[in-house]
Amino acid sequence: MAEMVASAAASAMGSFIGKLAAMLGENYQLAGKVRRGIRSLKDELSTMDAVLQELAEKDDDQIDGQTKDWRNKVRELSLDIEDCIDRFMLNRSHGGSKAN
Repeated sequence: MAEMVASAAASAMGSFIGKLAAMLGENYQLAGKVRRGIRSLKDELSTMDAVLQELAEKDDDQIDGQTKDWRNKVRELSLDIEDCIDRFMLNRSHGGSKAN
């Protein structure tokens, strides 16, 4: 069970980290400050993803309660972040000028 939770979190995080990289590489007209913010977010999330990958390789009984709680919260957060990125990219691809 623990491996599934950690693996799902890492999988979701890997998905939207790629989307953030795509946003930086594509022709989105982003202000320099926004672009730097996205880079910073991508770097932080990549670090969190690396920890989640390590946790996915451990049995649940090898992980302390605080780390399990962090892992579960990061998983939920990663799903929310991915939804926000998807909405932003969809809005921009349809000519929207603001993110919802």
